[in-house]
Amino acid sequence: MSTALRFAIAAFLLLSTPVLSVAQEVAPKRMGLDQVLSRRGMTQFSTHLPRAWQFVEGTNLIHAPDQRRQRPGTDVLSWNVDLATLQRAAKPESVQGPKPLRASMLDALKAAGGEVPASAFEGGPVMSTLPRTPTPHPGFVASDDGNAGLVLHEGKLVLYRRDTKPVISEARFAQARQLSLSANGTTASALLADGNLAVFNANGTLHVLTTDACESIFEGELDWVYQEEVYGRYDFRGSWLSADGSHIAWMRIDEAAVPDFEIVDQVPVTQVIEHLRYPKAGQGNPVATLHVADCVSGKQQAVDLSEYKPEEEILIVRVGWDPAGRLLFMVQNREQQWLDLMRADPTSGKATRLLRENSKTWVNILSMPRFLADGSFLWESERSGYRHVFHYGANGGEGRAITNGEWQVTEIQHVDETRGFMDVAATKDGAINKNLYRVRLNGSGMTRLTEGPGSHDVEFSADRTWLLDTVSSVSQPPEQRLCKDDGSVVKVLEKAAAPAGQADGTMSMPELVQITARDGCVLDARLTRPLWVKPGEKCAVWMQTYAGPDTPTVHNRFQPDLFAQFLAHQGIGVLDINVRTASGRGQAFTQLCYGQFGVQELLDLEDAARWVGSQDWADAGRIGMTGWSYGGYITAYALTHSKLWKVGIAGGGVYQWEDYDTIYTERYMKTPQHNAEGYKTSSVLAAASNLSGHLLILHGLMDDNVHAQNAIQLIYALQGAGKQFDMMLYPQQRHGVSDPRLSRHMRELMWNTIRAKL
Repeated sequence: MSTALRFAIAAFLLLSTPVLSVAQEVAPKRMGLDQVLSRRGMTQFSTHLPRAWQFVEGTNLIHAPDQRRQRPGTDVLSWNVDLATLQRAAKPESVQGPKPLRASMLDALKAAGGEVPASAFEGGPVMSTLPRTPTPHPGFVASDDGNAGLVLHEGKLVLYRRDTKPVISEARFAQARQLSLSANGTTASALLADGNLAVFNANGTLHVLTTDACESIFEGELDWVYQEEVYGRYDFRGSWLSADGSHIAWMRIDEAAVPDFEIVDQVPVTQVIEHLRYPKAGQGNPVATLHVADCVSGKQQAVDLSEYKPEEEILIVRVGWDPAGRLLFMVQNREQQWLDLMRADPTSGKATRLLRENSKTWVNILSMPRFLADGSFLWESERSGYRHVFHYGANGGEGRAITNGEWQVTEIQHVDETRGFMDVAATKDGAINKNLYRVRLNGSGMTRLTEGPGSHDVEFSADRTWLLDTVSSVSQPPEQRLCKDDGSVVKVLEKAAAPAGQADGTMSMPELVQITARDGCVLDARLTRPLWVKPGEKCAVWMQTYAGPDTPTVHNRFQPDLFAQFLAHQGIGVLDINVRTASGRGQAFTQLCYGQFGVQELLDLEDAARWVGSQDWADAGRIGMTGWSYGGYITAYALTHSKLWKVGIAGGGVYQWEDYDTIYTERYMKTPQHNAEGYKTSSVLAAASNLSGHLLILHGLMDDNVHAQNAIQLIYALQGAGKQFDMMLYPQQRHGVSDPRLSRHMRELMWNTIRAKL
């Protein structure tokens, strides 16, 4: 399950808005049908910055491009402020910049007699759930330096650099996909209609590098499991051009050993069947190799991976280039207990290991190294149980820790070698907060640059002397500050007004709470109390969580939750909880789920349920829970392994882990062949006869990620155990219900279940 998918699912659950009939309104202040369904409630409980300021590239100015449109004929929307005086400034000619690249390219094409319309430059790549879908309108691809562009029109690649004539390929690229352009704009790459990889140079040379792409072989393109679990959902690109355009590296993926899975659209009279090669835990994995070619001559070479034994079934999890033009890549074994950082000569293909990360549990995919001027590099490692920054020599060797402690660095944002420091985002002041710190490259003098509690999003000026800090917390709406580079606040530029509901008492302000688990571990949670509770009245509680490895639900930022506010209006409290394995605190906590999903997570959820049930307003006998994907799994697991929950709504869950994909599942659970007992312990199906409370199962029938088979298997197991439950399947829906009509149906069903059972 990709990080991007987890956050998308969390956002869907938080913003879900169930339907309530007008007849049920029992007090003037309570939310009604029109208010909920039209999302008018969002304006009551949310707020935003009046303007969002940004730095004007290459100047000492800021401007507000998102400023609200003014009356016709009045001032321009975007205006500049001089940071030295904080006064309004004219927009000098130098700020205007060169003519937009797209416009320049259109002019050049017209001058050359071309007929490429402006519409060819619009939009981005069309994303498909499944790979190999042609992209008829790939949009416009620009080089990193902004001086070159690439567009596909009528089957021809058009490559353009400023002040030169466009270079147009021969008609070989009809239905091409995965268009890419080197950083300097000299070389383009694309996949032809048959799936083979080609490169096209600014001198007009075209090389088709592969010839064997077919249903089971991918050349320069990722298969389903690699894009989902390694490189990111919908990112099927499996080739990487060097910055100077001289070489290209690509992965060749052979899926011959991967079983075929059918996804069926049951709505048409004649079923529509999608065939997807999907490796389930313990089954055959795709076999990946790495290749590199000279983009001028077309000469290619396989990267030497002979040091890895066939039984290690390696994964190639990152690919890139170092500043010297050498190929960098990362390799893991199938169960991901080690990770190698490798470097290869692009001419010979000879590879050298720079370092290896080992773990008794698993090694997460790490960030690519950040190189310094002398060829040495900074490397992020979790070997201590927390992600920290190490300094390595140009050829690896022994790394020296720059940061350390029981907290972690989440990102290296900037390195200033001249002044000898780096700026990092880190959790030193709490995992649910987001702060920026500065530390010297020798590890000394760590200081926090961001002021105040909450989550800070920081943007620096080009010369790094100023920064814009946008900050909010769970109880404080966002504000934007102009700061000096040391973080000291010069001026608050914008401040969001409090939500209307906060002023009129119709908003239950969420609170950050900390819950002490049975072993003393402190868990972060967010509590939304029910409104208008009468003395002595006991209220139901609704718990929301995801609980999947290292994916927190609770963050200290202003994040209005309309569903929680709706429930508060109905006299139901809401508790969002981070279990320790999904707390963002580091691998020392996350790895506690290793080998047996559900066990540690349930202990923490039980402690949270007992804590909230002990509140003077709460009814411990009326606690429910929901989640989607891993959250759906843990909801069903809780109701089959505990008696604390009266109702659970489980959406899109994996109910036995033999049914989920290899790379995600085996990272945390090893293969079923190596951990049969752990898979049994983690199974909902195996405990179906122990169902306690009422369970509602939701699933999209065309889910290509967590297949509807998971729901069908759970339904079958519960039926066989004589257990009553509710279920709803949503035709033509994937891993989430996106059709507005069906989404409304699901939200209404969820609310009816909560109302009836709690």
